[in-house]
Amino acid sequence: WIGWVGNLEALPPETRERLQQELDAHRLSPVSLDHPTLAGFYAGYSNRVLWPLFHSMPGRLPLRIDSWDAYQRGNEAFAATALHVAREDELLWVHDYQLMLVPRLVRNARPEVRIAYFLHIPFPSADVFRLIPQRERLLEGLLGADQIAFHTADYRANFAHALRSLLDLDAEDDVVRVRGRTVHLE
Repeated sequence: WIGWVGNLEALPPETRERLQQELDAHRLSPVSLDHPTLAGFYAGYSNRVLWPLFHSMPGRLPLRIDSWDAYQRGNEAFAATALHVAREDELLWVHDYQLMLVPRLVRNARPEVRIAYFLHIPFPSADVFRLIPQRERLLEGLLGADQIAFHTADYRANFAHALRSLLDLDAEDDVVRVRGRTVHLE
C-alpha cells in the first residue's frame, strides 16, 4: 500500500522511526507531500477541478485553474514511491482521479511493470471532458496503464470516445493500441 499518511516530519524523531518500522513491517509506504503540494494536489486540482468535471458539473469549475503544478508534483511523489518499492513481479494498482498521471510516470521509468488503474468516479462525456485544459495530459497519464477499469460500460465508452476525439487514437470500447502496447478497457 502506498499512500499519504499525514505529515510525518512533525513527529519527534524516535516516534517517526518507530512508525516507519511498523509501516515497513506491513509493506505500507508513506508518500511525503509538503503542505502547498498537498493543498494544490488534493483540495485544489483533484477536488475543485476533476471531481466536478467528472460528475458533469462544469459550472462548478474554478474560473482559473492554478493548481495543475501541484497536481503534477503530487503524482510525481506517488510515482517515485511506487518505483522505489514495486517489485518486478508485482502488479501495481493505481486508484482514482487523484493519481491519473501515475501510470505514465511509472511506465516511462520502468516499462516492464504491470499497471492497472481503476477510476472510482464517473468518466464524463468527451464534450464535458474537453473543457479541461490539461485533458490530453490526463489521458496520456492513464494510457501508461495496461488495464483501465471503470464502474460502468457507459463510463468506459466515454473514455474510449475521448481517446478517439481528443488524441485521435483508434480506440474500441474494450481496447486501445498505443505506442505498440495494448491497453485493455474494463
